[in-house]
Amino acid sequence: MRLFHRQEQPAYVLLPFDLLSRNRAKTPTGATRVVIPTDLMFASWRQVFPAERMVVFGGRHTPAGVRVTSVADVTEAKPSAVHVRADSVRMTNSLIDFERTGAHFAVWMHSHPGQGPACTHPSDIDLNQERDLRRHYSDRLVNIIVVRDGYLRVWGQAINEGTVVVRWRGTGIIQHPGEPNVFRLDLT
Repeated sequence: MRLFHRQEQPAYVLLPFDLLSRNRAKTPTGATRVVIPTDLMFASWRQVFPAERMVVFGGRHTPAGVRVTSVADVTEAKPSAVHVRADSVRMTNSLIDFERTGAHFAVWMHSHPGQGPACTHPSDIDLNQERDLRRHYSDRLVNIIVVRDGYLRVWGQAINEGTVVVRWRGTGIIQHPGEPNVFRLDLT
């Protein structure tokens, strides 16, 4: 079983995908497009409150990139209001389920206390956690931090380097002006 081995990313040619043409045009050549359904994002957001809680998303490689298909809550049994850890059994079970079904660990998401875009910045602990997850699982891991009022930040080294681009499939997620990786769930 390859449970804890880094999964290599196949080199896919990015083909047209069933998204708005404005999204297709923004994907840099050679970048992996990670498509997250907006209904899955809303359902996941509802799972991570009260803060802090953690979920992981499974994704499947397609000719167009990676399609996110599932989510699992991996929050420790007694989370703190200011810090969260993954429960080792829940995390292991999620990774095994992903592997058994042909998926892989594609997105790590957790909640922060507070509201507004400023509260979605990663902490030093988050940055260290991302570094560990990239080393053990995938250098194309996507990270998301969400807060109660619906703001979310897509972040990480792969995002910063432009090797991964996140696209939303569906409606209800709005780009925050002036910040390309900050969005807001339309909760109205």
